[in-house]
Amino acid sequence: MQHSLERDLYDSKDIRAKAVGNDAYCHCLYAALCNNEFQKLAVEPVLADERWSCSWRYAGGIASKLLNDMVTEDYLQFYCAGMGDVLEGYVAEGTVTEEIKTDLNSIGWIVIIDNEQS
Repeated sequence: MQHSLERDLYDSKDIRAKAVGNDAYCHCLYAALCNNEFQKLAVEPVLADERWSCSWRYAGGIASKLLNDMVTEDYLQFYCAGMGDVLEGYVAEGTVTEEIKTDLNSIGWIVIIDNEQS
């Protein structure tokens, strides 16, 4: 069975509640999904070293869908936004904030950074 971080994000009531209408949170989630790999904390995916990742464009679509309460998706809301240098609370693509890391851990996912689990 292929595990899907996207599906688990959409299925998480807590993450969806944080994301709806919260541009800064969704931007940080988008940034975390860019240039990183993730692993489901379960026996099979860990033993098989099964990882999940997506393109920046795809990450923008996920963040947009969560922001808009699953009603619409416009990846351009986030894709290559580059707001990490200009707006407080926003981070550059590839950055995983502690809040996002904690939220991912709460749904059973870890970030793989430079082949180390985090």
